[in-house]
Amino acid sequence: MAAPRRGVNASRLIACPILFIIVIGMIIESMRALASSAGGADTLDLAASIEQGIRPEPGYLARFVENNGLDHPSSACGDALTRARLTVALAALDAAIKANDKTLIEAAERNALAIAKRRLVCHPLDGNAWLRYAMIDAQASGPSARVVDELRLSYWSAPNESWVIDARLPFATRLYLAGVAGFDSEYLGDLRRFATYQPAGQVAKTYARTAPQIQALLHPLIAAQPDARKRVILDEINRLGVAFDRR
Repeated sequence: MAAPRRGVNASRLIACPILFIIVIGMIIESMRALASSAGGADTLDLAASIEQGIRPEPGYLARFVENNGLDHPSSACGDALTRARLTVALAALDAAIKANDKTLIEAAERNALAIAKRRLVCHPLDGNAWLRYAMIDAQASGPSARVVDELRLSYWSAPNESWVIDARLPFATRLYLAGVAGFDSEYLGDLRRFATYQPAGQVAKTYARTAPQIQALLHPLIAAQPDARKRVILDEINRLGVAFDRR
C-alpha cells in the first residue's frame, strides 16, 4: 500500500525563502564587519607610525584614505579608532599642503573636517580635536568668529595639557597677530603657562624670535618667574642678542 502523501505546509514555503534571505543578510553584514575591522586595524597601525614620526608621501596617504573609507562618513565612535582616523586625516592634509597639490588639499580638508567633527560628536571634551578642527576650519575658510569659538572650546577642555599647548600656541599667535579678537584672556593664559612650565631655553628662544607684540605680552610673564629660572631665561635671551631690559 502506497504511503499517503504529506500535505504541503504553507508556513514552510514562506519560511524557507525568508530564512534564506536572513542568512544571506547575515553573511553580508559579517563580510562588512570583517572589512571594517581590517580597515580599522590598518588605520590604527598607520596612525601609530605617524605618531612615531613616520611621514608617508602624499599620494600614499590619499590612496589610503580612499581605500580604507576615511573619505566617507563613519558611525564608529570608539576612542582609539576615531583618534587614529583623525591622525591619518591630519597627516594627509599636512602632506598635501607641503606638496602644494590643490586637488589633494581640497579633498584632504573635507575629509579632515568631517573626521574631526565625528571625533567631537563622540568625544566632545577632546581639547586637541577642538584645536585641530579650528585649525582645519581656518585653513579651509580663513579666520572667523566660528574658528574663535572652536579655539576657545579647546582652551576650555584642555587648559593645561602641554602637548596641546605646543600646537595651540603657534596657531593662536598667528590669529592674534592677524588681529583676530575674542580669545585674548585664553591666549594670555597659554602664554603664562608657557613661560612658567616650558624649558627655559625654549621660552628664551621664543621670546627672542617672536614679534614685538608677543614680546610685550611675554615680558612681564618672564619677569615674574622665580629668580633662578628667570636668570637662566634672561641669560639665554641675552646670548641670542636680544636686550630684555630695554622694555
